[in-house]
Amino acid sequence: MFFKNRFQWLLCLGFSIALLAACGEQEKMSSNSRSTGKSIDLSIEEAYTFSISAPYGYYPLDSASKRIEWTPLESDIVKMEIKNLFTFDTVPIFNSNSQIARWDTVGVTIISSAKVIAMKKGEVIITAQIGNNPPEEWMVNVEGSSDDEGVTINGVTWATCNVNTPGFFAANPQRAGLYYQWDNRTGWSVTSAELTWNGSWSSNDSVWQEASNPCPEGWRIPTGTELESLLKTGSRWETRKDTIKSRNMIVDVNGLVFSEGENSIFMPAAGYLREQEIVDSNGEPIKEVVFFEGNLGGAYWGYSTRIDTIKNERLPYPYCFSFGNGSPQVSDNYPFIGFSCRCVKE
Repeated sequence: MFFKNRFQWLLCLGFSIALLAACGEQEKMSSNSRSTGKSIDLSIEEAYTFSISAPYGYYPLDSASKRIEWTPLESDIVKMEIKNLFTFDTVPIFNSNSQIARWDTVGVTIISSAKVIAMKKGEVIITAQIGNNPPEEWMVNVEGSSDDEGVTINGVTWATCNVNTPGFFAANPQRAGLYYQWDNRTGWSVTSAELTWNGSWSSNDSVWQEASNPCPEGWRIPTGTELESLLKTGSRWETRKDTIKSRNMIVDVNGLVFSEGENSIFMPAAGYLREQEIVDSNGEPIKEVVFFEGNLGGAYWGYSTRIDTIKNERLPYPYCFSFGNGSPQVSDNYPFIGFSCRCVKE
């Protein structure tokens, strides 16, 4: 008799553990720690998912125990997207032959998550509470700055970091920042481009217009002449480390270093975005935005002018600096491709 009860208890325990593991895998949550006072560092436009969970005894639940509160729901520093999941906890009921006769629902587990998207530099405290449980608290520090001392090379002062959101630099030189189409102030990340990419973009201007400038105040997109001047200083391939604190990760970032010592800049091999046509599972052609050359190569926008001697007018001339398998070069390119931006001082 003792053996049979012990078998039933072990089976129940094993099933409960498997159920909780399945729920965790289904949600793919970034954090389910129950500790408090955690600090998370995010760069502008970076997203991170917080989560909490709590079992609540027998069903049905009273309204107080089902209450889920996240704060702040509105903030200019972060944007929050809330998702709640209720899962039923079930146990097997055995017959006299130690066989499972049926399954019985005995309680509910609540799993609540908040996807936090960093919008602007600053600090905010994120608080979450389920029912009458003690609340959990995270301090979120959003990096990214409009300040950069810059490095002067051949008389041109270059920013040390790529542009992230318009008006802000990335948190450090290793970060890719966002991707921009030529003469367009809208920045895209690798993931957001899938939803909002402007595949028909085509600028009619021959220079990067002031209204389209994504650089912080006092900075602008470099000219073709300035890009060519940078290439003349020489470059070397280098791999650096970047710590993504919010994900507890250290990653390798490849890129080019121009000039030497403190008077140098690192330009990461951030890849680029481009729309291309593919065939879906039904054999129909569709367009999707594809990320190319990540950590293998990079491309950075500039601008230039070109005179059509026949029409005697300026023509659009998207200019860029690129590197990858071959030597770095400057050339014209298509305005609808998403490249990185590295600013120069006005």
